[in-house]
Amino acid sequence: MSEIKCRVCGATPEQSESIYSEQDGGSQHRHLYQCVDFLQDSVISLRAELERVKAENEWHKYPDEKPELYEYVIVWKPIWTRPHVAKLADYSEWKSIIGVDFDDITHWKPLPAAPEEGE
Repeated sequence: MSEIKCRVCGATPEQSESIYSEQDGGSQHRHLYQCVDFLQDSVISLRAELERVKAENEWHKYPDEKPELYEYVIVWKPIWTRPHVAKLADYSEWKSIIGVDFDDITHWKPLPAAPEEGE
């Protein structure tokens, strides 16, 4: 994630206080409102990104929601102590990554995206 900077003055939150003290009263007020608008826009954008990431990582109740056939996903059933990776081989049969049949799956969620180079 990139560092947040004011789109008006380029200041980071840490620099803002010193910039405001160097400006005269009228400019300071106008500039302050522009910076506040920028920060509000940033908060809205970050909240939307957070909601998108949350939605991508939610557990889906099976069989109410089903993943694409043959797509590996993370699966869960109540008697397990950890999740496993499996795919829906037909509309009711789960296969583990090594071909073992799973039954009584109650929830699934997509695998996370692969890391980008350099992460």
